[in-house]
Amino acid sequence: MSNNESETKHFRIYGEGTMPYFVGLGILLSLVFRRNLGALIRVRFKYPFIIIGALFIQILLNAIPLFKQISSPWILDVLFFIFIVGLLANWKIQGVPMVLIGASLNLFAIVINHGVMPVSLHAYTLMHHDTSVPHIGTRHVITSTGISGWIVDWIPVWPYLMSPGDILVGIGVIQLIFFNSSKRGEKVIVDH
Repeated sequence: MSNNESETKHFRIYGEGTMPYFVGLGILLSLVFRRNLGALIRVRFKYPFIIIGALFIQILLNAIPLFKQISSPWILDVLFFIFIVGLLANWKIQGVPMVLIGASLNLFAIVINHGVMPVSLHAYTLMHHDTSVPHIGTRHVITSTGISGWIVDWIPVWPYLMSPGDILVGIGVIQLIFFNSSKRGEKVIVDH
């Protein structure tokens, strides 16, 4: 085995599985603080079709095996960029700025690493002592080398490793849910 092969293990893992937990935490906090989650439907996003469309197509390209064979990383990068542009148009909605900063950090890490999000080999081996890879994804690669050490997936949130961008996106999702829900009995005026 060459030195280069020993430095990089090309396993793929999936770390985005934590986002439902952030959504759940946002909902739970809103309920604990007696906020009206129904107010969320009154939040008006500009160009929602751009945000939803870019996310849906990314999920489709990652989920369907046929598309995994024919889609190239730059297509996913362009869709990620379109998603960020959609978020930028909604900068004034509470929670969106944090999601935008986190998503931008993730896109930066992916672009400078040629279409993949590096996962810290050191952090991975600390979390998973065996060689099995519990979560499969198309854009992650476990490596001991990387151009952007601090913005890659290295933060343990068992059983996942997350990047600082993932954490910021999660905090933004919680903010989006919590601050855009209203206190019970409060009249909501949405002006974005």
